[in-house]
Amino acid sequence: MNLALNLDQLKITYKSIHPPSSPVNPVLPFVTKTVVELKGGFDELVGEYVRQICGNTTQAQQKQKDELEFEDPLILQLTSQIEFNTEVQEDLERFLRHFLFGTNRSMNVFHPYIYNYLPAPEKDSLRKCAAFISDVLVEGDQAVAEIFRDKQADDLLTELILENLKVVSASRKDKGKHQGLLPFLSSLYREDLLYMNKHRDYFLSHFSLLTHFYAFNYICQLLFKFERFIEADYSQATPLYFALEWETLSKRRKATEGLGYRAIKEKLPHLFVHVHTMTQLSMLSDTEDQPFITYVELDKRLELDQDRANFVDSLNQWILEYAKKFPLNGEDESFRTYNELGEAMEGLFKRVQKGVNQEAAVKYGRNLSGFGGKTFIKSRSSLGQVFNMTQEMLLLLTAVCVKDTRMPLNKLFVEFAKRGVDFDRLSKKAIIELFDALNILDKKSDSGDAQYVKPIL
Repeated sequence: MNLALNLDQLKITYKSIHPPSSPVNPVLPFVTKTVVELKGGFDELVGEYVRQICGNTTQAQQKQKDELEFEDPLILQLTSQIEFNTEVQEDLERFLRHFLFGTNRSMNVFHPYIYNYLPAPEKDSLRKCAAFISDVLVEGDQAVAEIFRDKQADDLLTELILENLKVVSASRKDKGKHQGLLPFLSSLYREDLLYMNKHRDYFLSHFSLLTHFYAFNYICQLLFKFERFIEADYSQATPLYFALEWETLSKRRKATEGLGYRAIKEKLPHLFVHVHTMTQLSMLSDTEDQPFITYVELDKRLELDQDRANFVDSLNQWILEYAKKFPLNGEDESFRTYNELGEAMEGLFKRVQKGVNQEAAVKYGRNLSGFGGKTFIKSRSSLGQVFNMTQEMLLLLTAVCVKDTRMPLNKLFVEFAKRGVDFDRLSKKAIIELFDALNILDKKSDSGDAQYVKPIL
């Protein structure tokens, strides 16, 4: 195998310093023109997300720009199938309208199928985010899609409503789909989601929050992996330190330093640079569809010394070409020749970092913090921003980790870490106190090995 960069393709693609239109598969939905802001949580994306999972477009949903255009015909359609005395028609219509739309005139979600009818976000950037999350977390899993396609109901009214709601399938071309890079995290999400669906009421009230958590965590994990170059481990999570929303924080807590949000915030502009560096490194052939190749994957492909030497030689040629196209004043390493693959990759990263528009890189990185919103990022006065864990989110994670059989407390913290969540000693103590107060802790002794967390659901 004589693996090398496709220099001709790179020269054509990178004619200017502006972000190129690349044939390499996308891995993130972000752009530099607009910044994603999920201040209200994931709810504004959830309808479009479910339609992406199911491959649906919803005729009724498309009409909801004027909700009466959808509401009244549905009410009339339902009442035409119910036997009732004419004198109670007004009361029946009022009941159905309240049952379906509540007081805010948006559809009540009383069954997973209803998610297909929630309105799409107006911003194209948010619709792209919904498609991205479906691509990388669900990965076409039909067991997940079936949750939202199934019309089985426990009562006649719900059954009647679902039968009168129609969705239209819409095939989506593979081109443009986002390439998943963290299959372990996607697998855990689907496992937790399918378990939660066994408890329908809890699913309906927490599905959006669980998805938001995994999507935000996925992006955070990617940044930490990218920063490790060829030393990264894409098979397991990098545990990030969260602070409990209700606890008092002080300096020198792990949530305020180390692998807390501060470490992410400092590296946010690097996200844009890493994506474009690896996009360049992925241009290996003239094929129309090209996978995104991480530093680690490329390192594995180049196991033979000769293969590695050939590739490093082509990479040095590209760095030289890049330096000619985008010369930098006072740049000492413009024409440096690298001998090692890892050094050459980092050399290209530095070249791209200094060559890209710095404002664009900053704006691109802000998408990650905007995606976390107020749910998972919180400002703690003089301590700055931290990863935030609410009580609701903590109990949700506990529910999907413990599932149906009590779990040793120490193992629960291991399960948290598998999902990218860690706590320092003081936070763990506060969690134990909370579990004890909620009576979900079997405390045989003060030893962590002798304490068990009961199933929540």
